[in-house]
Amino acid sequence: MGESISQYSFKRGFKPENERISNVIEEIFEARPIESDGKLSIQYGAIKEMKTWVQDKKLHVETKSDTSVKDEKLILDIIPVDMVSGAI
Repeated sequence: MGESISQYSFKRGFKPENERISNVIEEIFEARPIESDGKLSIQYGAIKEMKTWVQDKKLHVETKSDTSVKDEKLILDIIPVDMVSGAI
């Protein structure tokens, strides 16, 4: 429980490059992702782990929630959707 995988298409003109994706993650979450086996991963707030990778020309994002977090400030720390969708 607390796991989810989503897939996103890249906007026309954006190339599926790990370096660019890493820069976007760092800009949005203010954390440098760690790369392992072609996947980028971070921890942020109530997100226990978020992994991103490119497969079949789509961005895949897997998140695992930390359901033990009780601090509402961490749980409700939301990234504006327009900030994320405009970057990829």
